[in-house]
Amino acid sequence: MTRTSIRSGAGWVFGLAATALFISLWGRAVVVDTDALADAAAPLAEAPAVSGLVASWLEDELVDYGLSDGQVGSLVGYVMDTTAADEAIDRFIAEVVIAVSHPTDGSVDVASVLLPAVSDIASTIEAAGFQIPEREVARVLAGLDPLVIREPGVAPFVGPESPAASRFGTAALLAVLTMAVSGAVALGVSTDRFGEARRLLVKLALGGLSFGILLRLGSWILDPGGGRAPIEEAVSLLARSQWVLPVAVGAVAAALATVMWLMGRLVRPEAASPTPVEQPRLQPTRLR
Repeated sequence: MTRTSIRSGAGWVFGLAATALFISLWGRAVVVDTDALADAAAPLAEAPAVSGLVASWLEDELVDYGLSDGQVGSLVGYVMDTTAADEAIDRFIAEVVIAVSHPTDGSVDVASVLLPAVSDIASTIEAAGFQIPEREVARVLAGLDPLVIREPGVAPFVGPESPAASRFGTAALLAVLTMAVSGAVALGVSTDRFGEARRLLVKLALGGLSFGILLRLGSWILDPGGGRAPIEEAVSLLARSQWVLPVAVGAVAAALATVMWLMGRLVRPEAASPTPVEQPRLQPTRLR
């Protein structure tokens, strides 16, 4: 196998490992950033599946309180159509993200989510024809059981201490090691190590820029107008989050490659002749 083939193969492995590095860095950044996850999950509050889940759970709780099935069905329907319910579902989604990422507590305190809307809920109940005082509504809401999202002893699904974050971190470390080994092989067989190092940095820079562009483009393809559908909007926000990270890594690599290029332009080896030049000899002059 020739040096050129080895160098080309090592460069290909380097580029593949760089792609794995960008995926791992972006994935871990998304998994540990619970605020970004909550923002991405916010559109799910408009999804019928989520509102239906909250409505079904609220119906069960009100039936346990003592209302009949017929009363509960119409009452919950009125409540879920209010602005207060929409805001409560938004808070509920955020609390669910916190619950799935918390190291120990995997439950949602539904009472604290609904109590800020107790006045609007009581007004809605009264407008629906049910004579339930506001203080009684507050007492019912305060007595609601927490919603268990994750059983005790189960590892968090997201967050810095989640298995997903650990796996992404391990993948990033393996990618860096693979880049180091393949890069060392490429430099070892290259006749121009300075130029080869610059080419590897350019490859890393282009990979980071390309990955960032793909994230932004994928986010736009999923939801070009914004708010087209709750699930598509949520996935679009998730794809768009942390897109700057791979671009930043690529920018650092591009800066290093530029510095090396400038150094190569400023520091040039002196020109030398391959064969020694003999000293000129004095020729005898002829007298006429």
